[in-house]
Amino acid sequence: MIELAIERLRQVNQIDGIFAAVAGAAEFAEVSGDKPPTKFPALYVVPLGEDVVSADHPNWSEDIVTIQFATVLVVQQKSDPRGGAAVLAIKAPRAMTRKALAGFLPTDADEAIRYAGGRLMAFEDGRMWWQDNWAVVVRLPTEQET
Repeated sequence: MIELAIERLRQVNQIDGIFAAVAGAAEFAEVSGDKPPTKFPALYVVPLGEDVVSADHPNWSEDIVTIQFATVLVVQQKSDPRGGAAVLAIKAPRAMTRKALAGFLPTDADEAIRYAGGRLMAFEDGRMWWQDNWAVVVRLPTEQET
């Protein structure tokens, strides 16, 4: 499901061209405060977890699961170390992310992706790291005993 979200964001980015990079969890693991992205704005899609909405029943052949993931947006505005410019710079990339994901129905999903909240992760050296959370409901087959 994460791969479909990344693909969707890359497709929309080809049209809107806002992000310098759209990447996944492996690339996100490579960046940190000491080694930030080299191009901005950067967007990373990372898994957060899964919750069973409807537990397996002996007569059911699948579980209904909510998959949660995050988009982590990194913008840089060194001209304003207090953060005001970064707050403004993050608006358009967040809007594009919302346009791409909110209401998008991935294949194999039962419901469209929905926005589930956001938060400031960090602000350092003119860089703002912002996390938006997303959720999507899918049906996963249960393993049948033979």
